[in-house]
Amino acid sequence: RPWRYGRFYVSKDEAKTLGSTLVALRGRELKGLPVVAPRVVHVDQLDYRFIPEVVALRAGDTIRFTNGDATSHNVRDVEGVEPLNVTLTQDGESVYPFRRVTGIRKPIRIGCALHSQMQAWVYVFDHSYVAVTAEDGRFVFANVPPGEYDLDVVHPPGGLTYSRKVVIPPRDTVTLDLPLSPDHLA
Repeated sequence: RPWRYGRFYVSKDEAKTLGSTLVALRGRELKGLPVVAPRVVHVDQLDYRFIPEVVALRAGDTIRFTNGDATSHNVRDVEGVEPLNVTLTQDGESVYPFRRVTGIRKPIRIGCALHSQMQAWVYVFDHSYVAVTAEDGRFVFANVPPGEYDLDVVHPPGGLTYSRKVVIPPRDTVTLDLPLSPDHLA
């Protein structure tokens, strides 16, 4: 079906896959898993966009915001949840840690106070079984503990949400096709 965001996120090939989509597992088997070392994720401001627009973090990870444009930009939490509000000149950078778990339902909306069309969504989890789909719509979770999970999907720029149950058997691989369409508008 036609969808106004399709030209930006849907692949041009016959498969019509959806990129920049957050996919996350939810379930009690994920509680108490070993803590993974924090990492730094890079988000650039380029061509008046945040790249990438959708970011999945673990609590304790950091984002290194940079400005690749020849103008000043701002990085701020649109809803004021995080004390994040910094202006970056050309080639500027700011590093910010994200410690509070938000999950898939409460993203931290990032914007630019100088250019209102610029937006990004940061999701912070307490486990590593989250991914942002590549342009071809693919994602992989490795070494998922066996069990029953909810697989949650959200495409924040387009307002799409989807959820389904998935069972991961011991020592097995599960392949899924997730059919998202404008019917899944939140």
